[in-house]
Amino acid sequence: MAYILDQVTLWNEGKICRVSISVEDNRFRLIRDDLNRSIYLRMNLEEYIMTPGHVFLDTMEEGISFSAYKKHMTDLLLAKGCTAIISAVPVSRVRELKQKVKMRRQLLVNSSADYYIAVKCPLRALTPSLIYEAKKHGIAIMFAEISSDLPFTQFNWQQLRDSLYLNPITIVPVWKGTEPKAEKQWYKFMKKIGIPVLPHALAPLKPLPSADLMNLGIYPEKGLIRPDGDVDYNLYKKTGLSDSVETRPLLDYDSHIPTITIHRGRVVKALDRIYFHPGSGEEKNILIRSAFARPLSLI
Repeated sequence: MAYILDQVTLWNEGKICRVSISVEDNRFRLIRDDLNRSIYLRMNLEEYIMTPGHVFLDTMEEGISFSAYKKHMTDLLLAKGCTAIISAVPVSRVRELKQKVKMRRQLLVNSSADYYIAVKCPLRALTPSLIYEAKKHGIAIMFAEISSDLPFTQFNWQQLRDSLYLNPITIVPVWKGTEPKAEKQWYKFMKKIGIPVLPHALAPLKPLPSADLMNLGIYPEKGLIRPDGDVDYNLYKKTGLSDSVETRPLLDYDSHIPTITIHRGRVVKALDRIYFHPGSGEEKNILIRSAFARPLSLI
């Protein structure tokens, strides 16, 4: 079924514009200033502001039951407008990775959100063998737990350089008891030695900004409303944001909750009601390295 989302106040990457969007086969087709000549059914969204569906870093624990998993996803993810997650599998050695990734995939097959599988390990376990094994299983994001007993400046990064060049994986720091100033040194140091990393740690259970999604290679597949993209979006009631929403929306993800969430054209949230659709989420693979991800022109 084809239809038009009309009079849309669209907020992409903090920029706002008024557009009309055509939807067909659960894909965004056209984004224009207006689509007045179209004869499709129209949905007037003038009273809302639209954002892309949010991508969250999940905190799901190992060995969780389906009922606990459903509650976790409903209360902490879907209720906040999440339509995709990064799910990190904890490992401490290479031989654990295959089985743990398999178990995580078995759990996430019931996900109501799309998902990217990542690996989390102590910094000292980050070896070329682990990099090769991760890439073999479709992993493109690795979280490195950094503690004071092994500062990142003392780690042998040289041994990883060639393996990371052949198997592009972005490393994300996870700070465990280190000094706050370490994060400022992290990116400068890693950029100097040529290792692809995220400049900072990721906050869990919060919408990830487009800059981080770009560095991870997730953007523009997620985090952007674009032609030929999935019909994933959130609608926020304008009256709940600010009086000047048309010119400068004051959207605070910590205090503002979407009124409606759509994932793949299906209603996930409507007012206070959450709809959990097991199996509607899909595993996503990162195909574009962060260096080649760029903002897209929408109109």
